[in-house]
Amino acid sequence: MKRNAVVLLSFVCGSGLGLLGSQLLLAQSRNTGYSTEMLVRTDLQNIPEQEALVFVSTWAPGSRLP
Repeated sequence: MKRNAVVLLSFVCGSGLGLLGSQLLLAQSRNTGYSTEMLVRTDLQNIPEQEALVFVSTWAPGSRLP
């Protein structure tokens, strides 16, 4: 019984640390030096189930994709 409790506690702690670590990694990758904004989204009248999207991106000098 005591061994099962230790294994369960280890699993819960490891899972929590794994989730926290993944959030920290994602937070670092979000600061990429660019931002993208959608300007236009419209359905194409002549082609069913298709749409046109127009975006604008602002890049800081020296920034690049991850």
